[in-house]
Amino acid sequence: FGSNKINYENCQKVVVEKGDTIWTLIKEYNPDFYGNMNKAIYKVHCINNMDSSGIFIGQTIYIPLNLK
Repeated sequence: FGSNKINYENCQKVVVEKGDTIWTLIKEYNPDFYGNMNKAIYKVHCINNMDSSGIFIGQTIYIPLNLK
């Protein structure tokens, strides 16, 4: 059976700072990523149980590493 558990070992824990966006954080922690950014953003939303695209200063989120 598949598992819905998130493997946080493959993620970077980030505290959001002024000017951060999900897009910029994905690029910061995956500098060689040239894949589908919409899918990558969706993955961040799923990992963090987010129901909106907004992030806020001081929020802790997880950014997946080694995106392809």
